[in-house]
This record gives sequence, structure tokens and C-alpha cells, in this order.
Amino acid sequence: MITRIVRLPVKPDEGKTFEKYFDTIKEKIAAFDGCLLVELHKDVASSDYFTYSLWQSESNLQAYLDSSFFTDVWPNAKKLLHQRANAWSLVKV
Repeated sequence: MITRIVRLPVKPDEGKTFEKYFDTIKEKIAAFDGCLLVELHKDVASSDYFTYSLWQSESNLQAYLDSSFFTDVWPNAKKLLHQRANAWSLVKV
């Protein structure tokens, strides 16, 4: 199983817009083959958001990242950021 955490430094005045946008796409992400969970979290001390998702395998995650869906939605999310996003793919040890 793969845990994927993505830090999204959202512009301070775009938080609500980002939350609404995520609400429109989260079910579609969750419907991807191998996606077990997808959640949005907000840092209590900053305007940063984090996506937390669980995937059955690295190949399932990669298929999502290579999909036309991701290619379509990522540029829209990126417009709401004030810095580059950071992503980690983790395995439990």
C-alpha cells in the first residue's frame, strides 16, 4: 500500500476556492482503480493544505498521475498556489 501526501501552499485568499474545487474532484479521484482513500487537510498555522490518499500499489498511483483527468485538474489547482507543491509517496515499515 502507498500513502501519498501532497503539501499544497494555497494563496491565503484562495482557501475557500481551493476547498470548493477539491470538493468537485475528490469523488472522481476516489473512483480511480486502486484508490482506497482521499482526504483534504488544512494546516492550523498556515494557508497550506495537504491531500492524504491511500493507494493499493505504486502502479495504481502512477496510473492516476498519468491520467487525462489529472492532466486536466492539476493546472486549475496550481493556479491557486503561491509556491510549488511538494509530494511524498510512502510505504509503511
